[in-house]
Amino acid sequence: MNMIEKLHQQFVIPVVRETRESELELLSIALADGGLKILELTLMSPAAYSVIKKLSASKDLIVGAGTVTTLEEAKKAIDAGARFLVSPGLPVKAVEYSLSKNVPFYPGVLTPTEIIQAKELGCELMKVFPISAVGGVNYLKTLSGPFPGLKWMATGGVGLADIKSFYKAGVTCVGLGNFLTPTELVNKKDWKTLSEIAQDCLIQVNEARKP
Repeated sequence: MNMIEKLHQQFVIPVVRETRESELELLSIALADGGLKILELTLMSPAAYSVIKKLSASKDLIVGAGTVTTLEEAKKAIDAGARFLVSPGLPVKAVEYSLSKNVPFYPGVLTPTEIIQAKELGCELMKVFPISAVGGVNYLKTLSGPFPGLKWMATGGVGLADIKSFYKAGVTCVGLGNFLTPTELVNKKDWKTLSEIAQDCLIQVNEARKP
């Protein structure tokens, strides 16, 4: 099973933005305990690299790096063990380097021009961000007209209620951030409730898979 197939199997990908190292690690573990074992840790904190390295040592987890915007960040993330890289945009040098190391890169795109550029670089999955601000599922359906068969990751404002509609629309996966990692629960270190939120997401994915 390749990476895109694994992403589709889980469907909900946590976008973890916590900046404190201990909380970032414990939050990631809590989400994994809830069944979300493919994680995107954003590089909004220098701590992300060390936590990616720690979590990547587990055979049960697949850890990627998010918010990759420069070549240097791509190099450091891959050195730390990131299995895939995600960006809010299309940093060409970072994409080229990542793909040269056989590490998938999922760039952020919004326009047909950006999609074409990303395809020419060799990207196989496009992150449409921020999806909620540009029309949600309907926007993806419109893009699928000129780009049939293209793989999509929908991120930005996606919540529990949106999982089924995105799945039915043929999206490969969705990235969930604030909904999965509410600040008040992280501050209270309520890892049990955070694991339960992850479980609820997977219940919605299973419901969406039903005919």
